[in-house]
Amino acid sequence: MPLQQFNTPGFADDLPADLKDKWGKLISSWIEKEGYAKQSPDSYREPAPTSETEKSDFLKNGSFLVFRRLKQDVATFNAYTKTMFQQLTDTPDFQGEDYETFLAKIVGRFKDGKPVLFGDQVVPPENYNNFNFNADTPAFRLHNGKQVASVKADQPGIKCPAFAHIRKVNPRDLPTDLGKETDSATFRIIRRGIPFGKPYDFDNLDNPVNETERGLLFLSYQTSIERQFERLTQKWMNEPSRPVAMGYDMLVGQNGEEDENGIKWCKFMNDNRKTKEVKSEKTFVIPTGGGYFLCPSVSALRELIG
Repeated sequence: MPLQQFNTPGFADDLPADLKDKWGKLISSWIEKEGYAKQSPDSYREPAPTSETEKSDFLKNGSFLVFRRLKQDVATFNAYTKTMFQQLTDTPDFQGEDYETFLAKIVGRFKDGKPVLFGDQVVPPENYNNFNFNADTPAFRLHNGKQVASVKADQPGIKCPAFAHIRKVNPRDLPTDLGKETDSATFRIIRRGIPFGKPYDFDNLDNPVNETERGLLFLSYQTSIERQFERLTQKWMNEPSRPVAMGYDMLVGQNGEEDENGIKWCKFMNDNRKTKEVKSEKTFVIPTGGGYFLCPSVSALRELIG
């Protein structure tokens, strides 16, 4: 499997590689030329008012960069998700669940990158991000005449659980413990993951390559590390009660204990809205390094060297 398209547990990221390359260049160009203005606290579509102290601030129109080196324990992920799946299907209300869908609900996407919210619906990859959780996404027609199908919402978290990674870090149009639905967009970040290490050999578990280290180099741009990145990680991924009390982000969340083997839990919900809690004693993604950086705007650099 190509490294540029997959993270090491075997799940495709949210965009095809060719689109990521195009968007990555566009985003990089945009940040370099324009910076990323703060949003207004009242409307995420409007820039924040500039105070007198900010008018000559070196940070103006700049962006903050977060870098993290994340080791991914693929063998443990495979072993413990099977144990968690057994916990779930031992309950009569969840005996119809299949393992691949179970994994997809932890991530929020199937291994090919398709959101679990779509279920059996046939959707082209370029439309994989066209969905919301709180309100139905209406059908529309592109300028080339192509029809994009509607997508049913999933407010309670039956198809895409509230603890799923993609829902924890991006509630989209849902209100959260941090504000109304329009506030959720103000916590979003521009991020990209770059896998490192050789792919895990699922076909030959005794392959020596499986003993080598692998993981993800995570990078994100944001206007405020505290308000965006740290809120997403500390307040949501690592908190079982936020933004909804349905458990930890089981893919990347940390339990907050000194012992990395502390217990994490999450609650699955079936079509009848009955829930089942499953637990894991292991952490699958371990931060091994990183840093916070400032990416100044072009105008700030000109001021610095001028």
